[in-house]
Amino acid sequence: MVVQKWTKWDTLLQHIFHMNPSTLRSCLSRAKKGSSNPKKYTKTNPTKPVSYKNEKRNKEKRFFRKLYSVKRKIIACVQGKVLVPPDGYSSESYNNSLENSKKLRKYVTGALYKSAINDKDWYIIDCRNQDPIELEVLLLESGTKSIIKIVDFSGEHEVKGKFVDACKHLKPNHGNSRKETGDEGCMYGLGRRNGGEKKHFGKHFAISDQNAKGFNKDFTYKYVAACKAFGHLMRRYFLSIVNSYKEKERAKGIENPGWQMGGHLGICSSGDVSVDICNAEHIDINDDDVGVSMWVETIPGNAQNWFFLLPSTRLIVGTKPIAIKLFHGVFISWDGRVIRHCTSHTKVSNGNHAFGCFFCVTNR
Repeated sequence: MVVQKWTKWDTLLQHIFHMNPSTLRSCLSRAKKGSSNPKKYTKTNPTKPVSYKNEKRNKEKRFFRKLYSVKRKIIACVQGKVLVPPDGYSSESYNNSLENSKKLRKYVTGALYKSAINDKDWYIIDCRNQDPIELEVLLLESGTKSIIKIVDFSGEHEVKGKFVDACKHLKPNHGNSRKETGDEGCMYGLGRRNGGEKKHFGKHFAISDQNAKGFNKDFTYKYVAACKAFGHLMRRYFLSIVNSYKEKERAKGIENPGWQMGGHLGICSSGDVSVDICNAEHIDINDDDVGVSMWVETIPGNAQNWFFLLPSTRLIVGTKPIAIKLFHGVFISWDGRVIRHCTSHTKVSNGNHAFGCFFCVTNR
């Protein structure tokens, strides 16, 4: 018996065409004999060559779609009264304050969750190295359902890195949004309102004039790159959300997001970035669709007590409200128009900051 000697070229061909050794030997043998009908052998189509780069990309798409559609974990929840009130409130007094709130976003000024989040009082969801998770939330007021999706994208190093490179140029406590709400940390509103070419949020993000006063080019140009990378990620895994954004913005007269939000490679014309935020439970009445967000931090793994809280939402079979563990690279989509949400008091060391990079179509 003659044992065929494998060379580096054989190994390369096996890697390219995804063949097992026996199939590859057969192909090489036919090629050496000079087959009268030579064929380009690939895994997907035995008569049509496929580049390794495209095959790898398609393989990644198939893997995630299978993972997301088959292996996702679905948790049934219900949104009702707040069971664990913010610091300084009892459940009864806080729920009464919420019901009597005349603020459009339906929140109580300064009602923050500063204490440590623990599994005694909260049902903690941690999707690190886990399959995607969906929360099916039954809204008691309307009797409808809303879906919250949680995905671990910590492997998307390019997207995470570009968000950090941009956001580290934002100054803490100098945000231009929600300054009178009693929140801690800050938030930067970004993008345009209703497609207005000359309207912009604050001095940190000029919309139409690159020479505008206070134009933060260190942040803006890097944020553009981050928007494009995030847009690529969204088109790979959540194309339906991107299409919904496009449809609603075109109805407002916006063909593509402005260049500051990634242009035609971005996903929408508006968003915001939060820096070390701790805010009160609220709804976002100005959102016009499901919102999406990725959280990152300057020093991965450093932030403590970092949670996305749903104080009004609990498991149907439980009594604890839900706290979603935040980490470098976690992705969440939710409908902020109906799902009450907030962020806990996050502890960061010197040199570290926790950022929430949010995108959504607005109706203002």
